[in-house]
Amino acid sequence: TDEWIREKIGVVERHVVKPGEEAASDLGTNAAEKLLKRTGIDPKTIDLIVCCTQYPDYKTPATSCIIQNNIKATSSAAFDMNIGCAGFVYGLAVAGNFIKSGLYKRVLLINVEIHSLHISWKDRSMAVFFGDGASATLLERCGKETGAQGFDLNADGTGWEVILLPAGGTRLPTSEETLKEKEEGNGITRSLNHARMDGKKVFEFATTRFPESVNKLLKTLNKKPEDVSFLIPHQANRNIIKTAFDKIGLTMDKTYLNLDKYGNCSSASIPIALREVLDQGKIKPGDFVVFAGFGVGLAWGSAGFIWNDKKDFV
Repeated sequence: TDEWIREKIGVVERHVVKPGEEAASDLGTNAAEKLLKRTGIDPKTIDLIVCCTQYPDYKTPATSCIIQNNIKATSSAAFDMNIGCAGFVYGLAVAGNFIKSGLYKRVLLINVEIHSLHISWKDRSMAVFFGDGASATLLERCGKETGAQGFDLNADGTGWEVILLPAGGTRLPTSEETLKEKEEGNGITRSLNHARMDGKKVFEFATTRFPESVNKLLKTLNKKPEDVSFLIPHQANRNIIKTAFDKIGLTMDKTYLNLDKYGNCSSASIPIALREVLDQGKIKPGDFVVFAGFGVGLAWGSAGFIWNDKKDFV
């Protein structure tokens, strides 16, 4: 019911694309153009574009290449990543290590997800959670005292079926049969080209692995929960976040939730929340900020940053 959704999950509104008019590259391009305007950076100075998405424009070519063309970043390399809800944390680690290695100076990280075209709106075990969204994040080298301090990345492939879109790949190519919508009981009607999720298993996984990863990161960085200025988690479920914060030993005044406005935007959810947090002045130079992502795969991870006082780069 709507009441249950609002109370247990925290979702009130969702944003969705116009079918046939908007694709992943369109949302990603829009986010990138806003970032370039905000920073005043010439796109030709971008060295690499990494696009994290579960739902690319096409099976091939990479959506990152289409975005590169759209924003005229003619000097950049480009590739896609598909790691779902942990995509922002994984993307930060990948982009950051390219910079740390000295190979690239400026990396554009795009996170874009379009769930609305890949779920059945008759399936309230899925449709009530997800929204469409995109973000663009620019990463550059900074001094050792600020910026990325450490990462904790993990995956457990034994849970690969917990969140699944069965058809459309090489295991089960799209066909007339996979497109047929069927009644599966409990009021759920969907086709094999629609994503599905075991909500109970996701809750158990997230409330265990999310706090475990953050605590492991803090231990690695010789920090305690009280050292965390702000923790922005993947915006999956209000109850998951509250349960995880209790396990970490953090109060909810050290986080920000926008589930009510956007739903679950998977890999784009953390940076969308981050942009709003920065706009509201909740993060200040020198703050120790943690990001935590978890979901499909099953994959999860966390990242720790000392906020740079020169630019917010998102």
